[in-house]
Amino acid sequence: MKTSTASDDTYAPFAASWIENVLRFTNDFSNLYGNVPEADSTAEQEIGHNAETGPGGPWPALDCSRPYEIAGGLMTLAMAHLLASLQSMIGPEMALFGFQSVTRSIVETGARASWVLEPEIGIRERVVRSTLLELESVREAKLVEAAAGGDGSNFNRQVADLKIRLALLGIDEKLDKNGRLIGVDGRTLGSRLDSVRKFLPGLGVPRGEMWYRSMSGVSHSVLYGVTEYLKAGPADVTGKAKPVPELPIHAVANAAFLSLDAYLTVVQRHAELWGREAPKVASKRLEMKGELLSAINRPELRIHRS
Repeated sequence: MKTSTASDDTYAPFAASWIENVLRFTNDFSNLYGNVPEADSTAEQEIGHNAETGPGGPWPALDCSRPYEIAGGLMTLAMAHLLASLQSMIGPEMALFGFQSVTRSIVETGARASWVLEPEIGIRERVVRSTLLELESVREAKLVEAAAGGDGSNFNRQVADLKIRLALLGIDEKLDKNGRLIGVDGRTLGSRLDSVRKFLPGLGVPRGEMWYRSMSGVSHSVLYGVTEYLKAGPADVTGKAKPVPELPIHAVANAAFLSLDAYLTVVQRHAELWGREAPKVASKRLEMKGELLSAINRPELRIHRS
């Protein structure tokens, strides 16, 4: 199956090589530093020198570092592995749909992680936001536990631990009418659609909801999503036209561009907060954008990277 422009066989491998290039860059970048924030960085101040107190006393460094461990650690690692999966799907004879579902997952994760790592917020808000993500995880795990025939004891333990942490920090619970924990600090976690809608304009996609709904249509094989990439071929002897797969080169470019930009946005925000050389990441983002987008209509720019 081929993309639909002249010299189209060269773009998908070029995009895949850029994914490899960025993953190598971020691996080398992280290896330059240790596992703690740099002295006098925002993260170092938030974790070790904040003025927050609760019923349990000054906020422990363990609780203050949790947002960074979640957003800058686990979620960033997940994005890197998803990118590696995306790279393996992109090639001259690529399939229509799988890579788009992976792209949606990468952008969803980037939206959540960058929200926690917003530079303008303080440690209290950062902890509240990461706690909302933790609560979402606990509630999802409850559904898995129930589906496996569990009695809910694991969920109850996790919620109890979370409530104790909140009480010691002095962060209020938000309960539903049945007394179940549904949020913190008067808030609940917004939908993934809402987070992506707010995130994508920063990546140069002003109509993020339109893109997200389109990717969801593909991921769930909704008819409008599937048929967008199927064109009617010549009619057979019965007069019926056989659907022919057609993948526009822009679909491949958008997948690579948005996935890499979402990932590098999170890496850049984490670097800024931890006092690392964030301009290096910003420069890589700019280079990636320029090359991926410029090469869409200029095959001579598609230099394969080792």
